[in-house]
Amino acid sequence: MLNASRYYKKKLTEKKLISGIPPIDELLGGFECGLFYMIYDSPEITANILKTLSVVAQLPVTHGGLNTKVVFIDAQNIFNPYTIGRKAISVGLSPSKVLENILISRAFIFPHLYEIITKKLEETSVINNAKVILISGIVPEPNLENSDLQQLIEIMGTLRRLATIRKKIVIATNYLACLLYTSDAADELDGVDLGGRRI
Repeated sequence: MLNASRYYKKKLTEKKLISGIPPIDELLGGFECGLFYMIYDSPEITANILKTLSVVAQLPVTHGGLNTKVVFIDAQNIFNPYTIGRKAISVGLSPSKVLENILISRAFIFPHLYEIITKKLEETSVINNAKVILISGIVPEPNLENSDLQQLIEIMGTLRRLATIRKKIVIATNYLACLLYTSDAADELDGVDLGGRRI
């Protein structure tokens, strides 16, 4: 058993991803490897967070980054290379190198997102060099059919496993809060732990 003092010292030595977004950094003190985060907010705000993280993750550790490649699974069609380029310049990075270090995969329907995350993500060789996995719109269809809820649970399980076992930082934005307020979906998910640190 580890006492609190040693645990605190251990946490101080762990590398964290600093977003550069004050409210998030004040709340979390940085994103930790080995954790799965789910961020709820308007699509505009969460899109900006993910695009920022895809850039700052590539900064040196001394500047709050992890000097890492990034996997970006886009289920909301938010990825914009011009925006990424501008963000790269703002933190002193080369836009072309930043874009080269982002593996982008788009999913426009829920079954495609399910296949990417549960079937293809762990098979992607670049994931070995990527410490950060970003997913926009983990539930891209607000009116998800109840028959797809089991697949949603599988997606969450895969992402949590990638975080805890492979020591990745997994950050997803989603409409799950809206989904849970529909009575049928709430009944289906009652008592199910979907995992993740919710923001």
